[in-house]
Amino acid sequence: MSWRYGTPSVLVITPEIVSPGQLPDYLGSQTEFAPPPAPRPPDTIGHNGAPQVNPMWFVWDGEFIWFTHTNFRQKFKNLTADELIAMKIQGVIPSYVKEIHDLGLQPSADEFVGMRVQGITPEYIRETRKIAPNLSVDELIGMKVQGITPQYASELRELGLKADPDNLIGMKVQGITPDYVRGIQAIGLRPDSDELIGMKVQGVTPGYIRAMQTIGLKPDVDEIIGMKVQGVTPEYVKALQAAGFKDLDSDEIIGAKVQGITPEFIDKARKHGFQNLTLEKLIALKHADIF
Repeated sequence: MSWRYGTPSVLVITPEIVSPGQLPDYLGSQTEFAPPPAPRPPDTIGHNGAPQVNPMWFVWDGEFIWFTHTNFRQKFKNLTADELIAMKIQGVIPSYVKEIHDLGLQPSADEFVGMRVQGITPEYIRETRKIAPNLSVDELIGMKVQGITPQYASELRELGLKADPDNLIGMKVQGITPDYVRGIQAIGLRPDSDELIGMKVQGVTPGYIRAMQTIGLKPDVDEIIGMKVQGVTPEYVKALQAAGFKDLDSDEIIGAKVQGITPEFIDKARKHGFQNLTLEKLIALKHADIF
């Protein structure tokens, strides 16, 4: 990468040394200012890490960046070879930059590269903004990385969920689909985004909930997650019911599982002469470690 003067007023940033005679026709003679279509503020990052946006004449012809500037000014110094190479490789062209700027975003060079790599188009931004109007560049990149489409976001919002970037990314990462949400809602539950994430992380399915409801339980979202965390299965509940504990609610069943109360333990207690057992008595016996 070399940095050469193209004219007294035009800087040429190019992978090779370019002589004045090689300048494109639209840049005029060596003593004329470069006349690109309009002045635009190219964003660069200053030495303190903050964006520096100054109106100045420049043009990118698809291969070179031409500045009406000098190589000792800060704008020039801000541009690094790595940024220029990365933008060139990823196809960050002036028309793309202009479209993104016209949408009110001011990405850095690295962010432009990230947006281009992830395939973020102006259309994607416009459509996504219909669901989440105030998206930042980082949020757009994060959503696109996770494969969040405007349709996905729209469907979840229609199902009553908060479709902000954090919730959308969290749900997509955990594999929550609109069909999964519909299945949970069809059972009569209306979990929010965080609760859905917790359910999905623990492997809660609509089938699991239906099975619990079929055997007489009416667990809420927290109880469903608690049962799944503790390994409470429909078979375990049925076994407790068969052992005579038919009226236990969800919290009591979770407590029984946590304390290690099994059908086998209940049967052993009875064989040792303990009758009229309650859950509290069973837990006390378990703690006493009598048998």
